[in-house]
Amino acid sequence: MKLKLLSLALIATLTLNGCANQAGDGYDYSKADPSITQDEVNFFSKSGYQACAIGAFTGVAACLISNSSDKLACAAIAAVGGCLVLMGSNYVLDDVRTKYKQKEDQLNAISDLVKKDSDRLKKLNAKTKTLIEREKKEIAKIQSESKKGVKDADVIKKKLDDVNNNIAYLEKSKEKYEEQLKTYSEVRDGLLVDENGKKVSLNAEQQKKKKALEQDINNLKKEIDSLKSTLLTYSKQRTILTEVS
Repeated sequence: MKLKLLSLALIATLTLNGCANQAGDGYDYSKADPSITQDEVNFFSKSGYQACAIGAFTGVAACLISNSSDKLACAAIAAVGGCLVLMGSNYVLDDVRTKYKQKEDQLNAISDLVKKDSDRLKKLNAKTKTLIEREKKEIAKIQSESKKGVKDADVIKKKLDDVNNNIAYLEKSKEKYEEQLKTYSEVRDGLLVDENGKKVSLNAEQQKKKKALEQDINNLKKEIDSLKSTLLTYSKQRTILTEVS
């Protein structure tokens, strides 16, 4: 019993460390405009770290009170599942293989994760474009007044700070989604080979699921590309402000 408790304590420690490694990059995301941060799950923030840890420990606790024949193994899987994608492709691959025995179900599970990220990023892109259009008008007004010799240094500085904070947030978000894309691509590749690294043979249904997953991954890539393009547009607005200041 003591050995099991010590093992569970180790699982808890490793889980927290894994989650902590994904958080605490030192950036204060509260500085960004609420219109783009609202509803956006940010795995780099303190709240993301807490969600990761809570998810993991909830799973561990459930295993301890369950009827699982091997509570330790169950707890280990739950600890990883709480942070899932944050923990890297190997963890995701192991988690999916543990939960789903059929190849089509494994492919479908990854598709669901990719779709959630795509939908989230699509919303972020839409909100960012709306924000940029709003700020274009404000920046154009500042630029126009500056040409007339009317320049409010405090207003310009405030707007420049706001734009810098928003761009920093979007850059971090882009990096996060790029990491997610890499993870999903690696997991997809991992599901298509056996333990010896040899390509597995897929039946018609599995081929269909594979094709759907590849499309979902491609859709996520398109949304990331859209965010990159939006960032370029936003950077041009920042340049205008810099020239005015």
